[in-house]
Amino acid sequence: MKNRLLLVLLLAFGLGVLAWAWWPGAAPTPAAVEAPTKLRAPTLLALGGAATETVASAPAHRQASGCTPIAPLPPHEAALATQRAIAALTSASGGDAVLALLLQKPAAEDRAAQLPWAQQVRDAALRSGDVAALRWAAGACIQLPQATVCRRELLQQRLRLEPDNGLHWLEWLHEDPASADEAWTGLAASRRWLERPGAWLERLDRALPPNLPAPHRQGLLNSLAAREADWAPPPPADLGQVCGHWGPGHALGAACRHATTLMLTKSDSPRARQQGESLAQLTGQEVPPPPAVVSPAIKPLRDCAA
Repeated sequence: MKNRLLLVLLLAFGLGVLAWAWWPGAAPTPAAVEAPTKLRAPTLLALGGAATETVASAPAHRQASGCTPIAPLPPHEAALATQRAIAALTSASGGDAVLALLLQKPAAEDRAAQLPWAQQVRDAALRSGDVAALRWAAGACIQLPQATVCRRELLQQRLRLEPDNGLHWLEWLHEDPASADEAWTGLAASRRWLERPGAWLERLDRALPPNLPAPHRQGLLNSLAAREADWAPPPPADLGQVCGHWGPGHALGAACRHATTLMLTKSDSPRARQQGESLAQLTGQEVPPPPAVVSPAIKPLRDCAA
């Protein structure tokens, strides 16, 4: 009798446990227990707040919407486009022909070709009547036996073409100290400060094949920009020692202040602007704010360019 009663109690207990487990909402399902925790969107914070949530980061590089990736220009196609541009510049007149010669500078180890190349560059620049090309050509003078004479010929031609450009007079002051009085007088009478940074890249850009896609065009120009080191003129001489010594009541001090004003307000070069700011500290002049808009020599491409 006792054994039967014990068996009935055990069966009743088992059925009760089973019913509790099956009752809706009584226990979590395995899927509910094993489901991974989802990342939540971060809470919007005020500026300067610290985020307390971790979210998945965006890809480091993302193609702009609607853009089709363009592969880099193959080396042989880049060389062909460059040669076509040089041919177009060669067939042109004025400073473009000078640029074509500069882009074909012989290798450093080819000493036999350096001399005739430099003579061609000098002669083409003197014939061009192009102020920018005359300045570029000065870098080739170092290959000539009379390098100083070459540089002065080119610079004197620039002074004749642009007597109101203070840059030329400053470089003449450095090139021929014996003509310092003439250089200071010209500097004091100047009305602008033009260095034309990147002008040669603009000309090369116009000479490239017109059907070259813009990303390829920009990449090619970027790769060719390093060639400027072969002929880039040295930075203009520093006027700091003179301008820091003479006051505004002296003729040289007045010329310094005038040159500083030109660099700050009539210049097309960031380098000249920086030099003008340094001189203004010596002359006690107020530095005006920089121009609101500065147009780069080569405009940057949009995310997608045809």
